[in-house]
Amino acid sequence: MSKKSATYFLLAIVIMLASCKKDKPASIYLGYDYFPNNVGHWVIYNVDSISFNPLLPCDCGSDTFQYQVKDIIDSFYTDNTGARTQVIERFKKSNASNIWVYQKTYTANLTKTEATRSEDGVKYVKLVFPVTVNNTWNGGPFNPIPSTYFPWSDTTFSYTSVNSPLTINGNYFDSSLTVIQDNENTFIYHRLYTEQYAVNVGRIYKQIVEIDANASNGLLIGFDPNFGKDSLLVPSDYVPLVMANRLAQGSTIYTETYVASGN
Repeated sequence: MSKKSATYFLLAIVIMLASCKKDKPASIYLGYDYFPNNVGHWVIYNVDSISFNPLLPCDCGSDTFQYQVKDIIDSFYTDNTGARTQVIERFKKSNASNIWVYQKTYTANLTKTEATRSEDGVKYVKLVFPVTVNNTWNGGPFNPIPSTYFPWSDTTFSYTSVNSPLTINGNYFDSSLTVIQDNENTFIYHRLYTEQYAVNVGRIYKQIVEIDANASNGLLIGFDPNFGKDSLLVPSDYVPLVMANRLAQGSTIYTETYVASGN
């Protein structure tokens, strides 16, 4: 066999062997980078908080607060389970101030299967991995006692979008996900808990809607006190209708919206 023929023969064998190899399975994107895990990472949010007060003399009685908060991963420690735990310090300042004031400390953990965060005595499973649309999980299995507003011990969280572009507060994110923690509507209350995350940033948006009717007076959201008595809504209905639809003390709408972040 000539040298040239031998070269072609060896090349043919290499090609044949290569074609016999099975294709490697495509790697699955898990989504760990939606939950930053490095010391020094920080995010600033604009906070808007509206608290409804039905005891005020007007139907529109509410207190509105606007300020900024900054979350920063300050350090890590090993907890009693051996898990590497984030120490997240939250600072707060008024929009007119340049001084950040320490407010509270959170903790968080990132594992191969989930990301958890403890806030004000409640431990949430914020994300599960891999991140896939319509995936659902129990958001509060670590909490045997229900919180003030919500039974976090058994709550279904779900992804409604994953790896989607999103613009928030003028900031463009090419990969974001949305978690619906709860969405309920009845004649007595409306609850909506939503969070959104971006790759390498973490949480970029949070909304809490807790609207409760004044159940102590037997009133419902949208209740018409003269329903069935009039064929049309008439001016005489207006005052009792407004009074009946007043929200219970403590009803709130709270949002955190991304402003800036860094490492």
